[in-house]
Formats: sequence, structure tokens, C-alpha cells
Amino acid sequence: MAEFRGFLKDRRPLVVAGLMDDWEAPETWTLERLDALLGESQVVVRSRVGAHARAFDYRRVPFRDVIASAKNDGPDYLVSSPALAAVPELAREIRSPPYVGRLSRPPVAFVGPKAAVTPLHYDLHHGLLAQVSGRKQVTLASFKARDIVSNWELRGPARLSEPIFDGESSSASPAPERVWQCTLSPRQMLFIPALVHHCVRCVDPVVSLSFTWHTAPLYVVAKIGKFLAGSYMARSDQIGR
Repeated sequence: MAEFRGFLKDRRPLVVAGLMDDWEAPETWTLERLDALLGESQVVVRSRVGAHARAFDYRRVPFRDVIASAKNDGPDYLVSSPALAAVPELAREIRSPPYVGRLSRPPVAFVGPKAAVTPLHYDLHHGLLAQVSGRKQVTLASFKARDIVSNWELRGPARLSEPIFDGESSSASPAPERVWQCTLSPRQMLFIPALVHHCVRCVDPVVSLSFTWHTAPLYVVAKIGKFLAGSYMARSDQIGR
């Protein structure tokens, strides 16, 4: 725990092995079983509808459609959903990681197809991303103040950014020594620090869980950030009209 606190304090990403050794979910959370338990329940999915980083459509569909998309490389991606952990039978097959603080919300699930993408963004909470099945490639970037000043969208918390950084060389990309990348495999967890930009690509059909929490200062930042994000969206809407 003392070693982890060092990563927490410095906001450095970290892959952790062993925390899922007592989980049943990597064996039992098959797509077929999830379909049988949740197939008719309604969930909100995110679907790619264009090349732009914000070109997503959000729709309410039966969970069965999520499974079909995962199996057939479809467009639908279930993101940040409490649906899986809300089922008592499934909740008994996971454990809350010992490193997390007081959870800011119940663990949320990600279920989706190969090649699904979450563009560059950052969060106002710390997170431990638990990979249940499939693999995810995660790229994290440390931007300097001059990068953020010159790229307005990098400032907005939890907002999908223009694809100015995609893990490859670009004039807007940070220096290589400030880029960190891993391919997260089943039974591994990734610590994603608050305020660190990251983007995610699914290498395979995936099932993941995210555990999130705030430190006391970040709780205040999150409250302010939500207010500013709301103001930014309102201004954007006015400009659009």
C-alpha cells in the first residue's frame, strides 16, 4: 500500500497484477452468460457514426444488442454502465480492490467489440480499470501547460477531444518520454491517475470494470470541473446556433 501511495501522489500510471486472483468473473463472465442474465434489460450504448472524435450516437438498446455487437465487430459499445455490478449474482464474483479509496460510484462496466475506441480525454477521479476478458491498449500522455494553452479541448474534463494525439507522432503530441502505453490483459488492473489524458482501443471483444474514487482535493476540483464543463457546453451550443 505504501508503494502504491507513491504512484497515487505522483499521478503515475501503473499496471497491477494479482488483485484479481480471487475473482471468479474472468472465468464466469462469458458473453453468453451475460446475455442470459441481462439480455432483455435496457442499457445505453455509444456508437461510432463518423471519424470526428465526438461523432458518437447514444441509444437505448437491449443488452442483447451489446453482446451481438461484441461478437460481430458491431458499432455498439457499452461504456460506464452499472448494469453488471447491479446483478447480485455477478457482484458476488468480483472484489473491490484494496487500493481504492471511498468509491465515487459503484463499479461500472465496459462491454464492446474489437476496435472500439474511447478518444483522448481525462477524468477528475482516480481509476483502477480491471480487465475481465479481452485486451485493451491504453495510451496515457502528460501534457505541459503550453500544450494545453494551444489546444483548447485538452482543458475540458471528461470531454472527448479532437484526435490530436493517437499514440503516433504528431505536432500536437507530447514528447515521447511523456507518453506511456500498455496492452492490458485479462486479470490485470491499470491505475489511471486523475487529470492524466488517456485514450483506449479494444484489441479484442472486451469486458472491463472501472473502480473510481476522489481524494479530498480532487473532490473539490471535480465539483468545480462539472460546473465549468457545463458552462463550456452551454457556450458551445450557443456558438453552434
